[in-house]
Amino acid sequence: MNHKKNSFLGDTYIKTKEGEIVIRAGMKLAIGWVIFALLCSCYVYAFFIRKPKIVPGENNTVELTIPENASYKKSDVSEINDLVSKYLTAKAACDQATLQSLVTDPTEFDDMSVLENSAKYLKGFEDTTCYLADGYAEGEYVVVELSYMDIADVESKPLDIVTFYIITDQDGSYKIANGELSNAQLSYLNSFKASKDIQDIYVHVKENTEYLLDTDKTFRAFYDLISKPATTGNTAATPEDAQ
Repeated sequence: MNHKKNSFLGDTYIKTKEGEIVIRAGMKLAIGWVIFALLCSCYVYAFFIRKPKIVPGENNTVELTIPENASYKKSDVSEINDLVSKYLTAKAACDQATLQSLVTDPTEFDDMSVLENSAKYLKGFEDTTCYLADGYAEGEYVVVELSYMDIADVESKPLDIVTFYIITDQDGSYKIANGELSNAQLSYLNSFKASKDIQDIYVHVKENTEYLLDTDKTFRAFYDLISKPATTGNTAATPEDAQ
């Protein structure tokens, strides 16, 4: 009686009740190549073709992709960038003298109690990035600032956004206009902030805040704490107000 041996490279014999099924070596090779091609296709699709699922708010970059014909650009004015960075640093440090030197109305910082309460939580700002547009008149600018907030006991770095109106002072230096603007300046600023370009930036920050509230328990705990009615123990600013 002949005994037929199965071989990976040769024919394969499968015994059944009805008889014997023979799978020829050539057929096995063809099947193998088909499976290999399918696996390669799946790999290419999974890692090179398939677009990753976009989760709103997961992207928290401060380096924006600026749309074509946008009403703003990334600031290339170093003096303005330095002004905004110094202002944020001084706020986090409750540096009254520096704050008063950077704004048009120093009296805003005569009372530092609100900032001192915020400083219990807000430790600083990182990677401050400024986006610049012309203001109402020559020598005036609108600046949209994006930074990461360093908050005590919070693992993530929520986005901070502030829109500043910058003017050129009599000595040629730039100052943050924190006092009352003229009707023309205020109308211009409000129209700028309401434009789709700028609203898209605010949506970017809002989505990041909502994403972190869902994914970072430490940020959720902080947010819940500061959202409670103000007491002597939790009179810190909200993330949107901690500017």
